[in-house]
Amino acid sequence: MGRKYIKQIINENFIYPNDNVAEYDVEIVHDINNNCVSGSVTNFSASTVSSTGITLSLNYTWLLNNAEPWIRNSNNLALWSLHAIVPGQSYYKPWRLINSRSSTNTALISLSETSITTTITPSQMGVTSFTNGTYYFELRFIGHRCIFPVCLELTISSIAPAPTATPAPTATAGPATPTPTPSPTAIACTSGATLNVTDTGWLKYNDCEGFDVYVQYTTTGSKTITDCLQCSTIRDGIPFADLATFTVTDCGNPCSAVVPTPTPTGTGPTPTPTATADASYYYYSIYKYACNLPSGPCSLNQTGLVARSSNAKTNGWYYNSAGDGYVYQIQTEITPAPLTYDIDLSLAPGNSDCDSACSI
Repeated sequence: MGRKYIKQIINENFIYPNDNVAEYDVEIVHDINNNCVSGSVTNFSASTVSSTGITLSLNYTWLLNNAEPWIRNSNNLALWSLHAIVPGQSYYKPWRLINSRSSTNTALISLSETSITTTITPSQMGVTSFTNGTYYFELRFIGHRCIFPVCLELTISSIAPAPTATPAPTATAGPATPTPTPSPTAIACTSGATLNVTDTGWLKYNDCEGFDVYVQYTTTGSKTITDCLQCSTIRDGIPFADLATFTVTDCGNPCSAVVPTPTPTGTGPTPTPTATADASYYYYSIYKYACNLPSGPCSLNQTGLVARSSNAKTNGWYYNSAGDGYVYQIQTEITPAPLTYDIDLSLAPGNSDCDSACSI
């Protein structure tokens, strides 16, 4: 607490030194309160932990210290707010608000409470689920003129990974009556398909092996696809946002077709067919994130997608495929390889940070 003022002025008379006059002006007084609230936190812990929620528990002491209190519009005394950030996130302070506390007693000068609990969920933090790692928190004791922060952290290691589904056993059939083997039907494939592109963007088609192939056109006009493909499957390049506008003017000439291998029949058990895929590629389950730069951080857009790549990718990294405003995070490798995929990441550059990957 300080008291500052403008003192009275002595008007000195240089001609008649004994006639100095004290001029009494209006005294200006300022009461300056430099005090700040403070507090402490003890027994900060996580009482329950799972991938869908974490319950926190703490004891605290709030002290006014003769500072100016912060009275909210609701006429309650503001005590503190609790903010958090989870593994893999980066924010400027203050972090995401997860709880706050106030009192109807505006005359409080101190308050201590124990076993205060707060439950946070993944949706509060902008993630799909919680994982093991270090969680950072900041409890901010609130005054009218200042904030007194207390930094806290918890290392979580007891969250179990998502269970992997166990395939059901395949029943073995007994002796069966022989049935005629149907003649295999060849897949009609052509090469040299001609398109008239009237608006630039992405399209996709199935090649003769049934894989999705994505193509981006950056100019309009007549375009020719030399790949051996199924002409009837040429369509919009979803999930890309920038889709091409086009018409197929000619499917081209027949090319080598893939003939499905028939399943043999006989009197013994029916063998289980084995799916085959291109062994020269890696296949991954991926999440799709929207790039929100410069207005904000990445946000989850879609899950359950499949990517392939001619080179190995790093789990947890983000890869920028085409600069279309999205990046794709590698989750886990898929084995055995699936027969279809959503996007090819062979040439996509990557980064361990989502926003950095968006800037590539």
